[in-house]
Parts: sequence; C-alpha cells; structure tokens
Amino acid sequence: MTRSEYLMALYDALNDIPAQERTDIISEYQEYFKSEMEKGYTEEEICTSLGDPVTLAYAIKQRRGFGEFAKRPTVRRGPSGFLKLIKIMGVIFITMGVFSVFGFSISKNMDWENFNFGIGEKYVVDEEKEIDLGSVDNIEIRVISSDTKVVVYDGHKVRASLKGTVRTTNKNAVPKLEITRNGNRILIEEKREERNRGTFSSDLDMDITIPSEFTGKINFEATSGNFNTSDLDIDSIAIDVTSGDIKLENLELDGMLKVVTTSGNIDIEKLKAREVSIETISGDKELEDFLIDGTVSIMSTSGNSRIIGVDCRDLSVNSLSGDLDIDGLKSGVRLESTSGHVRIYMAEVKDRIEITSLSGDVELNIPSDSGFALDCSVSSGDIDCSFDLKNKSSDKWSLRGSYGNGNTPIKITTTSGDIKIN
Repeated sequence: MTRSEYLMALYDALNDIPAQERTDIISEYQEYFKSEMEKGYTEEEICTSLGDPVTLAYAIKQRRGFGEFAKRPTVRRGPSGFLKLIKIMGVIFITMGVFSVFGFSISKNMDWENFNFGIGEKYVVDEEKEIDLGSVDNIEIRVISSDTKVVVYDGHKVRASLKGTVRTTNKNAVPKLEITRNGNRILIEEKREERNRGTFSSDLDMDITIPSEFTGKINFEATSGNFNTSDLDIDSIAIDVTSGDIKLENLELDGMLKVVTTSGNIDIEKLKAREVSIETISGDKELEDFLIDGTVSIMSTSGNSRIIGVDCRDLSVNSLSGDLDIDGLKSGVRLESTSGHVRIYMAEVKDRIEITSLSGDVELNIPSDSGFALDCSVSSGDIDCSFDLKNKSSDKWSLRGSYGNGNTPIKITTTSGDIKIN
C-alpha cells in the first residue's frame, strides 16, 4: 500500500469526525510519513508499521471521543441569584484592577487628544543600517513580526530599515535592527533583548535593499509577517514563514525556490527556476507563468490552488482539502486530492498524467490532437469522455481506451466524484 492509498483509506474511515479535525489528523500522519521517509523507511514499511487504517481510525476515534465513543454532554445547573451577584462583583473588581495595574485613570483634565488606548506603552522604532556586500554569497533574514520587502538597486551595500510602532509592557521586548557579517554570509535580524513577558502588539516594516550584483542565496525566516520581493536574478530562495502572506514576482533563479508556510496565502507570478517546492498547511495559492527545468512540487493541507501557465518537466500536487484549478499546463502530472474539485486545462500533453481523488469531481481538458491511452475508474460517480476512443472497454465503474497514437498514459481514479474528459 502506498502513502496516498493509506491516507485516503484512513480519511474514509474517519467519516464521523468533524471535517476540520479530520483534516488535521490526516495532516499529522502526512508529517509522520515525511519524517519516517527521511529516516530511510519506505512508504510500504511505514504503512505496515501503522497497521490497518480502519483499525487505526477506530483507535483515533476512541481516543478523541467521536462516533460511538462520543460522550453525552454534562447537564449543568445555572448559578443561583446570589452566585450570579458574586460573579458580577468579581468582574467589576478585576476590571478595576486591570485599569490600576496598567496606569489607566479617568479624569476631566485628561489630555484625550494624545491619549493612547491599549495595553502597555507605545514605542516608536526607526532604525537604518547598511553593510558592504563584498564577496557575500548568502543573505539571511530573520524577523519576528515585521512585514518584509526585498528590492534590488544599482549600489554596493546591503541596506535595511526597521520602522513602525510597538506596544508592550516589557521595554526590553522592543525589537532592534542588526546586520552582521560572518564569512560569506550577511545576517539581517529583527532582534529582541528579551522574549516578551507581557502583552505585545506591533506594526513594523522591514525594508531591505540588495545590490543588483548579488547572485547568491537568500534565506528568509519569519514567525509572523508578510514577505514581498520582485525582480531578483540570483541563485536560490528559501522561505520559511509561520504566519503571513508571501508575494513573489518576476524572479530568475539558477537553483531552487522553496517555500514552507503554516498559515498564509502564496502568490507567485513570473518565475524561472530549476526546481520549485511549496509546502503549506493553510492558505490559498496563486501560481502563474512558471518556466521550470525540473519538477514543481506542491503539498497543501488546506486551501484552494490556482495554477496558470506552468511549463515544467513534472507537476506534483498533493492536496488534502481544497479545489485545484490548473490552466495552460505543459508537463506531466501526478496529482492526489483528498477533498476538493480538480479542473485541469492542458496546453500540451507532454508526459504521463495520473490523478487520484478521494472526494470531488475531476475535469480534464486536453488538446484534440493529443495521443493518449486512457484508464479511468470510479467507486461512486459517472465517467464522461468526449473523445472517440479506440479499443474501448467500459462498464458502470470504468472506462479504458486509446486515442491518436496512444503514447501518453492518462490514469484517473476517484472514490466519490464524477470524471469528465473533454
């Protein structure tokens, strides 16, 4: 059994668990497969170690109290009138204490025009620094909560600015800008003397300008905050963001683009690269105008994907939840979808097309002069093909045959959903 087959079987066996928790569980086991494969185990060995997916689903539901294991809700009696009064008085005293702790007071003489609402003190951050590029071939950027923008210019220094406001109860948690060099690496940081021990909110922008002569690697890491860059002609970019949107435009990379996000939308337009890898837990993806020598690999737990005008050797998509809309594709396709509709318009059929869908309709549109060998099967749904197939064999659940030279294999499998080939 493959990883995809196992996860689909597990997903199906978790049918009486709420959709979001069901998705989260499958995501956890996707990560488990990934970590075990990195240790050298095969997909089949991992499947064997996990045991029967139906049995595993039964154990998961038992642990989490779903299905037949769901607990009856506890009937609670409302508080008496006296207890209600005690609670109300408690809320009043707590509120008064909060105002006292944070120094709020109400007075007819207060300067309301300059009064800052919110918890903690407000600090203004306004820093600029620069450093010579020299022979640097790696620029690392680490931010905590800033929106970051990277642009190029015709100069010889790497420049950075950190500007905005912070409100916090801990002065030592106010971020500072640092730029350091270590050998052939420049590190740009939004740094704090201490981790924040009280409340914290910020509205910060990190603007970075790099010389157009820089052709090395950029590594970007952020806890939260958006990342935006354009017009780069460098070796490679690696982006790792916990929470924040990513927007990339007009990039030429000799190597790889790698994007890892937990939460946030991804928007990439006009990209040339050797390889592309995108891993995201939650967020929509908009990918347009790609010219890639090798593989474009996308792993998505939740969120819709719109892919337009991608020319690559192979497109690999693993989507747990969300619709997939692909237009103008020139590549082979390996696509696995657990939940969501799949719609593909091929500009050119170049290599094998393999689509597996657990729940959702699949629509494949291919040029009329294509040559292919078709193999479709459904567990629940209809199959409709507008091509006049040769050597056709079909029944209620399957359709096979060839068209044109019959050179390109096309295999589509759905558990629940219709298949249309136009």
